[in-house]
Amino acid sequence: EEASEIESNFWFIPYLPFNKISMSMNPFFEEGENLIDNLSISVGFQLAILDKGERKLASDTMKTNVAALTYDESMLEVENAIKSLETTRKTLNYDFRVNQIDLENAIEDYNRSKELNDQGYITDEELKLSEITLNRAQLTSEKTENDILTNELRIMQQYYVDIWGDIN
Repeated sequence: EEASEIESNFWFIPYLPFNKISMSMNPFFEEGENLIDNLSISVGFQLAILDKGERKLASDTMKTNVAALTYDESMLEVENAIKSLETTRKTLNYDFRVNQIDLENAIEDYNRSKELNDQGYITDEELKLSEITLNRAQLTSEKTENDILTNELRIMQQYYVDIWGDIN
């Protein structure tokens, strides 16, 4: 991935007229000399006026390779995202079933607590705690339903379904 990014940023290299860059340094200093006196850099240029399109072909090949690699990576990323969302869908459906059972139990507990409170066996505070438990179970169930809907929208997005007027 890193190599393809570098390659895509340097697509113009075949058009450069350089064919050789060299640098040399003499490690033996004489008295009074410094590093710059013993350093030499040379650049060789070669510019073919009639290259028969070889440079354009090399540049286009680099661009095409990067585009193909990017496409393959993005398709793999989409497939992995879909698999993950499908797994999340199954998990959320199990969570929803469990939350429905918890909600039914909370409703039964609240109704029982209300009857006991009406008969004077439990206090108003205990009835309030039972009501709070019921409300929490309802909120948990609603949150799971919302998570399921959000997950379904994400799946639709991955399949490039037009959502909210977006063009994917």
